Amino acid sequence: MAPPRFPPSSSAARLPPRSTPPEPRPSPPAAAAGAAALAPGSLEEVLLQAAFDGNLRLVRKMARALDEGDGRRLGDKVGAVRDGNGVGALHLAAGRGSLPVCGYLLEELRVDIDAVEDRGETALTFAINSGNADMVRYLLDHGADTEKLNNDGLTVLHFASGEGNS
Repeated sequence: MAPPRFPPSSSAARLPPRSTPPEPRPSPPAAAAGAAALAPGSLEEVLLQAAFDGNLRLVRKMARALDEGDGRRLGDKVGAVRDGNGVGALHLAAGRGSLPVCGYLLEELRVDIDAVEDRGETALTFAINSGNADMVRYLLDHGADTEKLNNDGLTVLHFASGEGNS
């Protein structure tokens, strides 16, 4: 198995202690456990990589390529693209601090700002864990839910207070 192409995520080290240690996760947007979910080089994988990289031009191009004219809203299609851990484009862009990509996803495509990945984390949690105050502010200004519980029963306020942010 080839090593992941993406830089390791440092957010796990900044989360508050859990009652049980978390299972190791690949760096976004790799899909180790759910490798069948994303074919290498697929539109979906390229979309997630572009969101991770903050490449707005490529995110737009991949979103348009996903539009099959089947009557489904493009924002729903893009929002449904996830890696093997349930992490979507908005999670990745928010965690990396890409305001342009988040703006496109939220303001133009209207993806769900409170969509959760497999652990129940939202884009707001990713932004808080990255320590990006501008991104946190942006997501809050666009209606991110601060009271949504993750799978451990924690809200983003638990993460923010653990980081020493207000």
